[in-house]
Amino acid sequence: MICHMLTGTMSPEKLEDMRVPSTHAPVVIQIPGSKSMTHRAFMLGAQTQSGCRILNPLLAEDTRATLACLEVLGMPHQRLGPDVVFPPVTTGLTHEGQPLDCKNSGTTLRLFLGQAARLQSEVLLTGDASLRTRPNHALLDALRDGGVRVKSSNGCAPVHVSGPIRSGCYRLNGQVSSQFASSLLCALAMTKGDSTLSVLQPILSRPYLDMTVQMLQGFGYAVHPQSHSDGMHYSVSGCDPVSPLEWTVEGDWSTALFPTIAGLLTQTPVELIGLSRDSVQGDRRWLDIVRAWGAECDWNRGRLRVRPGTRSGDQVVDLGACPDLFPGLCVLAAFRHGKTLLHGAPQLRYKESDRIRAMVQGLRALSVDLEEREDGVLIHGGRPTGGRVDGVGDHRIYMAFSVMGLGTSGGIDVSGYGCEAVSYPDFHLDLDKFR
Repeated sequence: MICHMLTGTMSPEKLEDMRVPSTHAPVVIQIPGSKSMTHRAFMLGAQTQSGCRILNPLLAEDTRATLACLEVLGMPHQRLGPDVVFPPVTTGLTHEGQPLDCKNSGTTLRLFLGQAARLQSEVLLTGDASLRTRPNHALLDALRDGGVRVKSSNGCAPVHVSGPIRSGCYRLNGQVSSQFASSLLCALAMTKGDSTLSVLQPILSRPYLDMTVQMLQGFGYAVHPQSHSDGMHYSVSGCDPVSPLEWTVEGDWSTALFPTIAGLLTQTPVELIGLSRDSVQGDRRWLDIVRAWGAECDWNRGRLRVRPGTRSGDQVVDLGACPDLFPGLCVLAAFRHGKTLLHGAPQLRYKESDRIRAMVQGLRALSVDLEEREDGVLIHGGRPTGGRVDGVGDHRIYMAFSVMGLGTSGGIDVSGYGCEAVSYPDFHLDLDKFR
């Protein structure tokens, strides 16, 4: 179970459903394409022999960084309305010396470390100041084991990579970023020969790895997962796949949490368009969490409807498989009556910011009583005040506190306007629908 009660602190009265009927008409939100899927769809679609059209991609700063890196590696694209079209591949990856600038996108950096390792020429991968603080030691060590020459002073960007990577047997610790395993799987699937990758338990952010496998298989690559007592083992047979002519990116469940919070805080029903009911995205788990906290959620003709409601009581939520939900759930927990423990996600310390510390500092500035943990936070819910908060240049921190302002008197002034464009370009347009 992802969500369960703390023991010994509840009464039946606290668990009573506290739904308040809303007189608001539903706010309808079109959820943008999944950022994680868009990165992968661009990288895979750009390298198909038949060409590929990517439908409903997220076109934001992070995913544009992936497109720019593909251009540097000889993989051009065209825009056709909201879609991105890649022509048939004739020569494969090429490189003429220009650096790969991954901007602020950790996914771009990690995926392209694996792609650059397929080339014999030296490739420099870099990014902005924030990205240059994010560690990649485990992935770089695995690439070295595969015969790749890697130069990095501290495991962070800028990184010089020169391959080609060899097929063979690889191992990764699952307690580090799932992006490392995704990068290796993609590189090995495109490398001639048979390989295996063992990812050892515990595997943090496992759904992202499942997404990578599903998409590789969807693009025709021979990747076969098998569960073992010590973790996941993947057999990979490098091949030239028969790829689809088009791929549709489903809506982003992590992004959808923010308008959902806006509806819950303003007692406004929300209808979310574009989400897949059967998605492999780990972030879809917020649906179970907000239901457990009292919201009414149901599907109607492909739309997810969320109606406001609250339920008191202490709760424990393990976010190991869905760490991107942490900032938004901190906001909801701050308004709940009871204690909420959000835990199991030490990887939050190494995102675009230290997201645990950023949320703790911001919530304390808004009079929220809480206890910081190494892998999360224990929040004593109540009535947050308005005030000023540092968004620390992190899109999810910025959006969380911006939405939180809808539920406080006087609102919240959050620094960092514009960083939301990393993942949700229409964030403020959608937020205004709740004012």
